[in-house]
Amino acid sequence: MSSHIIKPEPLSGAAMPHLIQTEHWAMSVADAAGLSAAQTRVEIFDGRSALVVARYDRTSDGERLHQEDFCQALGLDPDAKYESTSEYERLGSRLRRLASVAADRAIDPQTFRVDLLSAVTFNVIVGNGDAHSKNYSLLLSRRGEVSLAPLYDSAPVMYLDSRFRGTGHVINGRTGIDTVDEADLVAEARSWGLAPRVAQNTVRSVMAKVWDAAHSIALPPGAEQVSDRLETLWVRRQWTVP
Repeated sequence: MSSHIIKPEPLSGAAMPHLIQTEHWAMSVADAAGLSAAQTRVEIFDGRSALVVARYDRTSDGERLHQEDFCQALGLDPDAKYESTSEYERLGSRLRRLASVAADRAIDPQTFRVDLLSAVTFNVIVGNGDAHSKNYSLLLSRRGEVSLAPLYDSAPVMYLDSRFRGTGHVINGRTGIDTVDEADLVAEARSWGLAPRVAQNTVRSVMAKVWDAAHSIALPPGAEQVSDRLETLWVRRQWTVP
């Protein structure tokens, strides 16, 4: 039974450059910011770089932990991993529906909602333009208790290529990372049942910690534009700067 996932660097011309290295950077930023995130490292195999990801759905003894991504948890087809505006208009926020289903089975519903808001906020800040429903998961204990899985598959793709700017999920009616502001994150979380002050404090705390972490962890050579573009977006969206 595998304990790690190996993600080889895409072949030349197949994808954006520095994707593997900056995903490791993003996961390191999340960890340094105190968020639960998959542990990663970059290694070279036969001259090709690869991201080595420790599986969070395995115990130290190799036992499998049951997990479901958000598509599975909501009974959605895997091809529907990106939430559409038409779905949002018909059924309401997918994140709200997921929070309603999962929080009822969590040991502490408020902790689950705070963890979810923290993860969503992080993905917006870090420019993860691929934060869809298969890149968030739930962990289920043997007793059926639910918790949010650690962050994974989070990379600053919008800062590498500005064409990739979608939020994956509709956040308070918005679908572009560069249009989501603090008030949208708070309003979205309030729709899940979080109190306004709790939601605002969570968003601002994550912003402050991620800002510090992003400026303390070196980017891989050749990807320095990620920091410049993060700061440009930060100023444009008028996010709280520590």
